[in-house]
Amino acid sequence: MACGDALGATTEFMSAAEIRDRYGPDGVRDLVGGGWLHLPPGSATDDTAMALCVAEGIAAAGRDAPLPAIVDAVGERFVRWHESRPPDVGATVARAVHAFARHGTWNAASADVAAALGERAAGNGALMRTLPVSLFWPNDPGRTVAVSRALSRMTHPVPHAEWCSA
Repeated sequence: MACGDALGATTEFMSAAEIRDRYGPDGVRDLVGGGWLHLPPGSATDDTAMALCVAEGIAAAGRDAPLPAIVDAVGERFVRWHESRPPDVGATVARAVHAFARHGTWNAASADVAAALGERAAGNGALMRTLPVSLFWPNDPGRTVAVSRALSRMTHPVPHAEWCSA
């Protein structure tokens, strides 16, 4: 996932024609960096950084932890990552982290985002980070769905965003 993200970051927001013009008919085949974020070669985006927060948070809370404990552990890592001033943070995620700082809970932060953005909170930011959830419960689709939806809801509190993440 991180390698694909680092490869794709180079051409994010470019059209197919722009990619062909700059990198030839086969496109990008090496980790060259650049892109709109001007990343060093091999650097991934916020999508990978947040996926690592998810994986580390679940590992810290434990596979058998109650859902609120997993949300809190992942959220703690989201906040720490955001405080590191990464080169890119999605607007919806930034709003949620700031709301968490004001309200102190992810439920309140989620409600704040929902009230402020409504359906516009249904971006793909939550989907981009949920792959690690499936690695913790490969034989428990119910748990995978519940955790994926809860982690999506933290920043993108719209049912179809939650279900896409699941």
